[in-house]
Amino acid sequence: MLAVAVTSLVACGRPGATSAIPLDDPAIAPNAAPKMLFDDEFDGTALDRVWSTCYPWSQPAAGCTNNPSLELEWYVRPNVTVSGGYLALTAKAQRAHGHPYTSGMISTGGTPSRLPSFSYLYGYAESRIELPRGTGMWPAFWLVPADYSWPPEIDIMEWQGVAPKDDIVTIHWGSAKHPLQSSTAVNTKTRLWSGYHVYALDWEPARVVWYFDGKPIKTYANAAHIPHKPMYVILNLAIGGWKAGQLHPKPSSFPATMSVDYVRIWNKKP
Repeated sequence: MLAVAVTSLVACGRPGATSAIPLDDPAIAPNAAPKMLFDDEFDGTALDRVWSTCYPWSQPAAGCTNNPSLELEWYVRPNVTVSGGYLALTAKAQRAHGHPYTSGMISTGGTPSRLPSFSYLYGYAESRIELPRGTGMWPAFWLVPADYSWPPEIDIMEWQGVAPKDDIVTIHWGSAKHPLQSSTAVNTKTRLWSGYHVYALDWEPARVVWYFDGKPIKTYANAAHIPHKPMYVILNLAIGGWKAGQLHPKPSSFPATMSVDYVRIWNKKP
């Protein structure tokens, strides 16, 4: 089941496209109850249309990739499946468009012919995810601007298989020519491929707090570097990365699946 709260602001009048709740909306008043903006429990057998299976600059049917110097995968629609209440993003050792692997991703960022289907400005986002085991695995849960600028960016969760206990949480700012970031590899003391964990972000105008299984693991409070524009949502399973060994996955690691139980977003921490 997918639930998206449509606000009074609709991007260019496109059905299903939503923008962030205005800052003066009573729903985000300090004493107001949290309001759910987005909820996908991945029921049924098909991905909801709010999601695209490529980055917004690419047609999903053609496939796509990103960061060619660090990523070895080509994203394709067949590697994104929904069954039994879970989303599966699966990486396979098969060549496509000059890349040695195919994989899966989902995004609310739209397509070349469709604006972002969902974005929000400030709020609490969480997802329950099981990560795939193996060197070279590079799954992520992240936010980027709905106006397609970069930076900023917030990485709610990023993980690389060579460091199985580290939840990498990052905020990016600056400019495309001079990007800056605050990044922390948080040692969770558990191998993150060993089960499902909840990764969450409380994004407020003056601070950002990352959570792992309900516990805060990092706070960033320089308001000048925090994004103040609507952002859309991406979950992906890349192959590669910047850490030593990540560009040399083991054949025995494939196929590999990033399993997602749900994605939920509120206007404030529930």
